[in-house]
Amino acid sequence: MAKSRLALANISVSFGAKPLLTDISISLECGQITALIGRSGSGKTLCALALQGLLPPNLTISGEVLLDDSPYKPSLRKKRAKSPAIISILQNPRTYFNPLYTIKSHIAESLRAWGKPYDLEQISSLLHRLGLDSSVLHRYAFEMSGGELQRAMILIALLADAQFLIADEPTSDLDAIATKELLEILRRAAKELGKGVLLITHDHRLMRIADVSYHIDSGKIAARDLGSFHTNFAYISIYDRQKSLESTPLITLHNITKSYQAAHQSICALDSISLTICAGERLGIVGRSGSGKSTLAKLIARLELESSGQITYPTHWHSNRRSLQARRHFYRHIQLLFQDPISALNPNQTLLDTLTQGLIALYGVVDKAKQRSRIMPILHALGLESLPLDSYPAMLSGGQAARINLASVLVLEPELLILDESTSCLDASTEAMILEHIATMQAHRDSRPSAKQNLSVLCITHNLSLARAFCDRIVLLDSGEIVEIVAANEPFKSAQGRLLESTFACTN
Repeated sequence: MAKSRLALANISVSFGAKPLLTDISISLECGQITALIGRSGSGKTLCALALQGLLPPNLTISGEVLLDDSPYKPSLRKKRAKSPAIISILQNPRTYFNPLYTIKSHIAESLRAWGKPYDLEQISSLLHRLGLDSSVLHRYAFEMSGGELQRAMILIALLADAQFLIADEPTSDLDAIATKELLEILRRAAKELGKGVLLITHDHRLMRIADVSYHIDSGKIAARDLGSFHTNFAYISIYDRQKSLESTPLITLHNITKSYQAAHQSICALDSISLTICAGERLGIVGRSGSGKSTLAKLIARLELESSGQITYPTHWHSNRRSLQARRHFYRHIQLLFQDPISALNPNQTLLDTLTQGLIALYGVVDKAKQRSRIMPILHALGLESLPLDSYPAMLSGGQAARINLASVLVLEPELLILDESTSCLDASTEAMILEHIATMQAHRDSRPSAKQNLSVLCITHNLSLARAFCDRIVLLDSGEIVEIVAANEPFKSAQGRLLESTFACTN
């Protein structure tokens, strides 16, 4: 008989004398969606790891995991079980895909591990439902956007046919349309296939599909109103700017095209992009997953080269020289904050090393006191002042990792800061705190004699509300082309824009 209930019973977890989880009791029922919601670093992912028996051995654990009221030991299950009891859709999917293997190879390897046949008809049907083209089977992880990789991971999880599905921040890399589609897939998994679904999220808007909800705060199940999670971005809105926006061009893109060779075919990621980023501007880039947003960011940051066209930078950036010294000078002025905060951190470096490596490499700041004088005010502003700087990234939550990455680029005081979905893994209040800090830096940059002038921000996001509140103008990308550019307080006029607007409204 199929098992029907999975539970954490009075689970407590500590690292040395520091409690991480305290007396956690939650249960999942087959046929239901259970939501576990909490801020970044509240212990959500630790609960998921505890359910699967995957907590690190250096942690002290008490309590037990129950499967139909009996102790659940994953290691005691048959090695060739046709279906695992639990399968996970993990956060930060790029971290878990082997860059040397295609998506098809990942699928085939997973199916072999479960003793299941490779059913192309079933896989094609799931690809269609997830909004993926069959060509992704022959592509590598580095050829795909974060949203496409997230959906590929969901595909593999659904093929496992497990009783329980743990979705850990499954929508953090997805646009509004893909989010709506994923929530429908999770609903069908529970209601039509009888799966027990645990939806772990910092986004209170996703609670609407849950049958049961738990709120976790500081490692404890809290019984307070989830509505308090809502954060209003109005105070960082463009309407509250203290001075008028400058129109001086900072960077200009002229007919930029970027193509890749993938799966024996040419893929056009960007087509004839012409765009100007103004000094002091917050420019938003929105669009569906795979529309070319991250490719655009990499081209502007010179991490990749355009196939044709030209990008014009300020002359003092020395962008056209290829020497190491010139590249160091260039990256004093422009910094890109990556989409996946965990993989962006070197696991062998302490947090202090991460925060100081840019100061040393780009500015030659080796004095420890000077380093800390630059670092500590930013850590305090981002709520990280209590983090031990001699610890390593493995001890961070996704939200803490995102803030450490942000701090490591803010200490360099660039003229252009590119945020590539950099706040998507954060809860609303932490996201607002970070954006408010960036807005404050813009407002007061000219009063700091050591800082460069006119901080500009390129904000790549699938969160339309964030773009409306934080940015001055919004660029809508679709299939590698600019569909339209509007002021942040203006509605979209194109069919693609209206679809995005209406779909995002439905998920809010």
